[in-house]
Amino acid sequence: MTKEDLFTLIQKAGMIPVAITQEGDAELTINYFDGNLESFLGTAKAIGATVVFVQDFSLEEWLFFYDPNEDEEESESEEGEIDLAVLSPALAKYKKYLGKNHTFHLNTAS
Repeated sequence: MTKEDLFTLIQKAGMIPVAITQEGDAELTINYFDGNLESFLGTAKAIGATVVFVQDFSLEEWLFFYDPNEDEEESESEEGEIDLAVLSPALAKYKKYLGKNHTFHLNTAS
């Protein structure tokens, strides 16, 4: 049986199948909706949600920098942050999107 077969059987039973993605480990597991916006909104409506909480994320300057000493408690190296856009002209092209939204997290409650 494939995922599509399973979803079809669930739909034939009069229910709405909802794909999720699991992230985390045994101590903290988070399930995420796995689908497009239209499916998310349809699912939210089906479970009776009347509110969608929206968290937006913008592209920020610090994301273009790497600090090789960040994970070390005490580093003897004097190296500072590395500007990744200098190393990669392809990456530098994305600087024009600074301050623009790149991701939205949506949550509902029912």
